[in-house]
Amino acid sequence: GSEWTPDRYSATVHFPVSSFGAQVPIMRKCVNWLFLAGSGLVLIIVVIVLYYGILPILVRNQVSKTLALNNGTDAWDRFVKLPVPLYFGIYFFNLVNLEAVLQGEKPIVKEVGPWVYNLSLQRDEGKIQHRTRR
Repeated sequence: GSEWTPDRYSATVHFPVSSFGAQVPIMRKCVNWLFLAGSGLVLIIVVIVLYYGILPILVRNQVSKTLALNNGTDAWDRFVKLPVPLYFGIYFFNLVNLEAVLQGEKPIVKEVGPWVYNLSLQRDEGKIQHRTRR
């Protein structure tokens, strides 16, 4: 009943073996979770440092190396000799009725052409050469 007994209200707690063994996996889960969270935080910090610190420097160096106009590089070869041909066409119009136009009549013109040119530019010691081909 309602009377006080030392066994019922004892301040000493006795843990059975099974209950003490059940606390170990809970502790292990907590340690594993803390390790995982710490590793994730370190990984995030490393990614931020790489993305904002090291990656822009690497990209800038590679772009400078690739686009520099130094003798023997691809950029120099493309600068010296244009890799794409430049074609352009010219049309002329001949005035057929010159005397009539001088008298005030409407001009009649005849289209002549096109003359197509392949412009090949090559830079050599500050000079630009071109070759015309019809």
